[in-house]
Amino acid sequence: MRNRTKKAGHTPGPWVEAKRKSGDGEELIVGSGEKVVASINGFNIFNTFNHKPEAEANARLIAASVDLLEAARAGAELLEFIEPQVKGGYSPDGALAKLRAAIAKAEGRGGVKA
Repeated sequence: MRNRTKKAGHTPGPWVEAKRKSGDGEELIVGSGEKVVASINGFNIFNTFNHKPEAEANARLIAASVDLLEAARAGAELLEFIEPQVKGGYSPDGALAKLRAAIAKAEGRGGVKA
């Protein structure tokens, strides 16, 4: 089995969402310790294009991404172990291929779409 602790080059987790004071009021960020990983657009209460619920959902997803990457690696490892043992292979709806593609994207090995 593969080593699931492979580094993806990102800030180590856990990542958490938080609000902090900014020049315009309040800003929604995702961070690890004292390091800000992302600042979420659409949250500032003075922004006329305020999409606060969407910005909060985006922050939750970004904060969970380190955990999701680890879960994807574990799932792919399990499918890679099971697949050769099942006659005809086992990958419903291309699950293993989708996991591999998502992991590669997170690790910077996937194509970047403009």
